[in-house]
Amino acid sequence: MAATMILSWMVIISLQIQVDAVSVFWTSEASTTDKRTNTAPPTPRETTIFPVIADELLLQLTGGPNRCAGNVEVFFFGSWTKVCGYLWDMQDAQVVCRQLGCGSPLGVMYSFPSSNWNPYVMTEVNCAGSEDYLWYCPYKEEYYGCYQRDASVICSDSGITVPLQTGTHAPSLTPPMPSITGAGSCGGLLEGLSGSIQSPGYPNPYPNNARCVWHIRLWDPDRRVELQFLDVQLEGGSCQYDAIEVYDGGSLGSPLLGNICSNSHSVFNSSGPQLTILFRSDGSVTQRGFQAYYSSFLAQNSTPGAGSCGGLLEGLSGSIQSPGYPNPYPNNARCVWHIRLWDPDRRVELQFLDVQLEGGSCQYDAIEVYDGGSLGSPLLGNVCSNSHSVFNSSGPQLTILFRSDGSVTQRGFQAYYSSFLAQNSTPGAGSCGGLLEGLSGSIQSPGYPNPYPNNARCVWHIRLWDPDRRVELQFLDVQLEGGSCQYDAIEVYDGGSLGSPLLGNVCSNSHSVFNSSGPQLTILFRSDGSVTQRGFQAYYSSFLAQNSTPGAGSCGGLLEGLSGSIQSPGYPNPYPNNARCVWHIRLWDPDRRVELQFLDVQLEGGSCQYDAIEVYDGGSLGSPLLGNVCSNSHSVFNSSGPQLTILFRSDGSVTQRGFQAYYSSFLAQNSTPGAGSCGGLLEGLSGSIQSPGYPNPYPNNARCVWHIRLWDPDRRVELQFLDVQLEGGSCQYDAIEVYDGGSLGSPLLGNVCSNSHSVFNSSGPQLTILFRSDGSVTQRGFQAYYSSFLAQNSTPEDYSCGGLLSSPSGTLQSPFYPKNYPNNANCVWEIEVKSNFRITLTFRDVQMEGGRCLSDYVEVYDGPLYTSPLLGKFCSGSFRTYTSSSNLLTVRFYSNSQYTYRGFQADYYSTLADQSTTLSCLSDYMHAVVSRYYLQSYGYSPWRLSLNDPYCKPNITSEYVIFDIPYTGCGTVREGNNNTIIYSNIIRGSSSGTLITRNRTLRLHINCKMLQNTWAQRMYVAEDNFEVNETQYGRYDVNLTFYHSASFLWPVNESPYCVDINQNLFLEAYLHSSDSNLVLFLDTCVASPTPHNFTTVTYDIIRNGCAQDSTYTTYYSPYKHMVRFKFSAFQFVHNNPLVYVQCELVVCRAYDYSSRCYQGCISRSKREASSGQESVTVVAGPVQLRGAGAKNGNACDFK
Repeated sequence: MAATMILSWMVIISLQIQVDAVSVFWTSEASTTDKRTNTAPPTPRETTIFPVIADELLLQLTGGPNRCAGNVEVFFFGSWTKVCGYLWDMQDAQVVCRQLGCGSPLGVMYSFPSSNWNPYVMTEVNCAGSEDYLWYCPYKEEYYGCYQRDASVICSDSGITVPLQTGTHAPSLTPPMPSITGAGSCGGLLEGLSGSIQSPGYPNPYPNNARCVWHIRLWDPDRRVELQFLDVQLEGGSCQYDAIEVYDGGSLGSPLLGNICSNSHSVFNSSGPQLTILFRSDGSVTQRGFQAYYSSFLAQNSTPGAGSCGGLLEGLSGSIQSPGYPNPYPNNARCVWHIRLWDPDRRVELQFLDVQLEGGSCQYDAIEVYDGGSLGSPLLGNVCSNSHSVFNSSGPQLTILFRSDGSVTQRGFQAYYSSFLAQNSTPGAGSCGGLLEGLSGSIQSPGYPNPYPNNARCVWHIRLWDPDRRVELQFLDVQLEGGSCQYDAIEVYDGGSLGSPLLGNVCSNSHSVFNSSGPQLTILFRSDGSVTQRGFQAYYSSFLAQNSTPGAGSCGGLLEGLSGSIQSPGYPNPYPNNARCVWHIRLWDPDRRVELQFLDVQLEGGSCQYDAIEVYDGGSLGSPLLGNVCSNSHSVFNSSGPQLTILFRSDGSVTQRGFQAYYSSFLAQNSTPGAGSCGGLLEGLSGSIQSPGYPNPYPNNARCVWHIRLWDPDRRVELQFLDVQLEGGSCQYDAIEVYDGGSLGSPLLGNVCSNSHSVFNSSGPQLTILFRSDGSVTQRGFQAYYSSFLAQNSTPEDYSCGGLLSSPSGTLQSPFYPKNYPNNANCVWEIEVKSNFRITLTFRDVQMEGGRCLSDYVEVYDGPLYTSPLLGKFCSGSFRTYTSSSNLLTVRFYSNSQYTYRGFQADYYSTLADQSTTLSCLSDYMHAVVSRYYLQSYGYSPWRLSLNDPYCKPNITSEYVIFDIPYTGCGTVREGNNNTIIYSNIIRGSSSGTLITRNRTLRLHINCKMLQNTWAQRMYVAEDNFEVNETQYGRYDVNLTFYHSASFLWPVNESPYCVDINQNLFLEAYLHSSDSNLVLFLDTCVASPTPHNFTTVTYDIIRNGCAQDSTYTTYYSPYKHMVRFKFSAFQFVHNNPLVYVQCELVVCRAYDYSSRCYQGCISRSKREASSGQESVTVVAGPVQLRGAGAKNGNACDFK
């Protein structure tokens, strides 16, 4: 193998164009300048119209005495439509009153005269009350009847006096629950301090004849249970058929606290440490069921009857919230929480995550935080609004008082507290620094993921008591100001103090990994006095360094736990050259066996010739070789004894991202002799099982039993089958059986016989799996993976999601589908097909955190994100179908930081749109085509069409009238503001050349609108008898070209472009447009060793218009829409063979000095939060270093 390396360059240009979010055009010739005209049938009522996203999304109140009271109507795709009053409440009214500027709601569902000729388009509206527009709220589509009266609102500015109404709908904030078994996963014993229950199959209909009993039992006799029903929908709503019964004690013989049959958001509190819940259904109609959440509290200074309010908290961390959160808290509440830590050296950090109180000024309702164990302690501060306040105690105690007055209530607050040992911490800067002595743990910036404070100086000391252990510190997420260590930075020191050797600085999201040379590591985080970002999160672990590669990262070691993971040094970044890493897995129980599964493998070549992994069945490299791993085959190895040894070796040249593997242990019981790994006891929090010999055929007459047993009774098991191929596929011959408990006598959850990707959830901490085969035909068997969850199920692995889909048909799905999606996902897919095609999108499977779609949800937009109409927002249900009005559809998937589920899968296809009128916005002109048959069918002559400039004539063929309309001629009007450029023209027509006509004048409005970095193309006909809209989307035509010298006279035509290290690379970006009044600005260029990941390992050439690379230079360009620059060729460390560059350019109107193009270098700007920006990619290159070896077959040898 050759030692020299290849340097390849591919330049990707991301073009960002600033635009306006809203543009409204009207079709009536008499109202082209009035964007607020009511097109409903004329009535004497006063109405209010408010533009939301586009002209289709307007709002008004009708039938009332004035603009701030009446029935709710929305303007939906050309006509006024009504909103059904089913489930309409004060939170929905809050959004309407705010949107109309009419104050706050006083009442809902009053009788006003209805617009009987208008259809219903929305029902079951479920606003949280905080949305800006009604269209942002979840709702169901209703095109037929409404069995309630119209939704109505009386706002405070209406001048009407009505009694206050307070109906609400609660969102869902509960963790995943078990799946259906027989009558559903139904009942059980819950002993945790908090948890949730739900009807079998929720939110799908529960089964008939169900009888489910849950026992909540707390071991602390001083604790009480609070049970809150978040969502209830039972048959009838009167308890006559189906009902929930709540008993104050440990059995159904305890006193009955009450019955639940409807969505009244009931709250029950036990008088002791136990509560029993019975759910029963009869044999007929079923509904979606119920969802409830319980918590526990030590009742001190609580408000009687006000819900969970106050208490004593003694854990090292925990949370508090207002009674009933996120539902409105009660009036006249007085709740006191005491946080008391037993270690006098510990301090309390209290962080408010969400706050919404009446008024927001502490005049009516407020939270008070005291620095000590009573309300007589010093007051640290008041909290009344959503300022994400953070408080730190000076001792081991903190007291919190929440008080409300006797009138208006809001959703309240939620807060989290943690504790720390205060060493070298920043007073008042949040949880900042401390001493960590565990074998593993995590650190994060104060308030993460919220912005860290200014002027922070935090020092963490990691100290291991075993002098033979070493510390590995890995940064999982980093976002600091600037990203260059100039303002804010993290410093890592190899020892117990800041005087130890500096291992390195961390300032950007490079997923850096550091290893100590001894048992101690010190980390300093510092911030200056200005801009802050979300900060960082890091994880540390420890290892015994045996046979490791010095300086190569975490490489080898001794692992003695029952389960764990190993990975190549620096994974997922490229591993080092000449690595030799040896891991010894040693279990102390001689009856245990090791199962090792490779989750991800990418090595050089993939053939074990250069880099390889070797697995040995024993405690040394002299043990029998089980096999080699070189490619991503998801290999699984099982030891014959309690030890396994793994060797990873790399040669001196090309490296890849490496590997990641997971091991677990099991007691081999109920196994089939000679059948391979068959059955066993698995006690890890996650692991995998597979049929004997998989993926080779399993043996005949097998009977394998796996017991999954978790020691934490509050944990649950999720088992997912990744691959199944059994004989017949019908369970008649060979089958898998899954039991909900610790034995084969437990309830049967289900059988698996085919590749249906089944998923099962236990109702307790145990699950049993039986695999059986008969005496004849065998197949490759099965592979399954299990994980556990405790109220939160986060996915720590890296992932990518979203992007541009340009195929005529395809599929999209949530990250890791059908496994649980990750927390904090924000994925945006743009589906863009050919011009004049439409997109149909169907969701085949949807499973997310349900309820009101406030936590996890999918949004579908009819065009670009946010600037287009929202077609739908949902979090449950399947086979939803949406059709675009253009060739662009946008899908956004969002998840919060709490619970995750399977996610969604959808597919799309495209169909040809109506060809009567078509429009394309090209780089130099608008291309409009009108069908002659279409014109003639309405009595218009193709020979009497003209533009604003009548001297610009069309090309008339036997079938079409074709206009090529320049952006700077033929009467084209150019409009714009800070971030919008619109080119418009009008095609006018008449029926004949006679003096009079009885047909209306035809007006075809042609609009090409620049939306961020896309062209939005719109054509519509303004004529009273009909209206036609044509919308298409395209992308800018931009070239990026290499030149041989700074004269920019001779472009580089050869491929690949062979260069020397440090050679100057000259590039020219050119925007093709006939509009000379555009200017092009280079904002950011980032280099990466991979073409699809510009966040993990990157190098900034220029960022925010500020040069980061010392060799970067700009050159004079003769045109405003041209950018010329250069920098010197380089390569990444570890001899990465590939380097890619992604550049962002901004297009603005010339001489618009408020635009980004005229702001130049913005060295300390805040990063935008949206992940849904449009992009256009242009590829130039590749570029390779001369003299690269022949190992990879490159063409740039020395001449």
